[in-house]
Amino acid sequence: MRWVAFVVTLSLRALFANAAKVFAGNVGLSAIAFGQSVLIAKALGPSELGVWGVITSFTALMSGIIGFRVSEPFTRYLVEFKERRDFDALRLLMATVLMLILLTGVVVLGAVGLIGPRVSPQLAEAPLATWLYAATVLPGAIDTTWYCVARDQRAFGELTLLPLVFALLQLGAVVACLVLHHFDLVMLAVVILAIGVVQTIAKIASQARIMHRAYGIRFRELPYFSVRRQIAELRGFWSFIGTTYFTSTLSTIIKSGDMVLLGQFSRGASLGYYRLAKGLVSTAQMLVLPLSTLVYQDFNELLAARRYSEISRTTRQLMRLWVPAMIALVAMVSIAAGPVINHVYGVRYAPAAPLFVILFTGVGFSMMLFWATPLLLALEQTFRQLGLTVVTSLLFVAGGVMLVPRFGPTGMAIDLGTLWTLSQLGAVAIAFRGLRECLNSSNEQFTEVAASPN
Repeated sequence: MRWVAFVVTLSLRALFANAAKVFAGNVGLSAIAFGQSVLIAKALGPSELGVWGVITSFTALMSGIIGFRVSEPFTRYLVEFKERRDFDALRLLMATVLMLILLTGVVVLGAVGLIGPRVSPQLAEAPLATWLYAATVLPGAIDTTWYCVARDQRAFGELTLLPLVFALLQLGAVVACLVLHHFDLVMLAVVILAIGVVQTIAKIASQARIMHRAYGIRFRELPYFSVRRQIAELRGFWSFIGTTYFTSTLSTIIKSGDMVLLGQFSRGASLGYYRLAKGLVSTAQMLVLPLSTLVYQDFNELLAARRYSEISRTTRQLMRLWVPAMIALVAMVSIAAGPVINHVYGVRYAPAAPLFVILFTGVGFSMMLFWATPLLLALEQTFRQLGLTVVTSLLFVAGGVMLVPRFGPTGMAIDLGTLWTLSQLGAVAIAFRGLRECLNSSNEQFTEVAASPN
């Protein structure tokens, strides 16, 4: 059985060197997503784009409520089992995560298709497109384990190329539909579902090769139906999922519930303006995603080695370099937003520009402090995170109730942008508090050892 040495390293140079490889791919993904959004927005128009936004948001909302956030618990125990060379436990973990995501995906599909049209007027307008898009959660069952395993083995080439290739294929399919003059909400959902199925096959092949090479594990050997073992031997994993469930659910309500809530008070083009603005913000967030996903595993490895001071030093250095750069970026993008949207999307989408500026200003704080949530989770500050999420969620709901009926999309943008800012500042405070506790505990243990007689 082949084993790759477990080496713990984290420095700004290493972090950015690893992230740069994935960042290059994410720049390409962002460019493709931007180009595709232009084509879709122009083809559908503001009103249908708003309907599409509610379909995608409601599906994500149901996925967050019914499903579980497994990427962090999976990464945590993947690192632990790998360090202990407990490959039997790793097999059990892999099977558990795959079955959990697949089963919850089936429930999400039924919930979106059956409940969605009854609670959302936009989904009732397009029931077939709703069912088809909801089905995309099933091919995505492999995404978490594929990404985490590839990241663990530093397979940054595959992490970069696979999503990029299939994003290009999806863009090509959209262009083909437009050329053939056969493009609507149903066809858009069909394209995304078909590309998702093919991409899943490629990711399964990729993960199978990496797992066998690194851990000596094959898909066919995984104990998929060992339910008793999955419960008894992975208690830490289930506890981690349980403590993060409410936090992740509330976060999903905030992240995806805005379009659903806005759809109850707004109709027609105003939904499309908000959908476009938020979509552009999400595209910008893709550029920072590699840093947060990569640093989470590095934090786990450093914590396993009890190298707390290195984490503290690196995060402070990172803030001094990253925050000024992000402030300048937010300012430049906000100034350019209006002319760019008018020129690229057309004047009929001009009302989306101020919404984008409000949202991008808020999300800028998340991008500036991208390391806070990964560090918070690596330190297992889940109960404090839950408290923060409950408070910010209540503020979000209260703000939405007060602002959305009166100000529509603008009120929702203000509410969400403010929430992003408060949430990230709170995450920083919790992460530093948890890190200080680890440092104090480590110093106390060192003092006790030094004071003890030989």
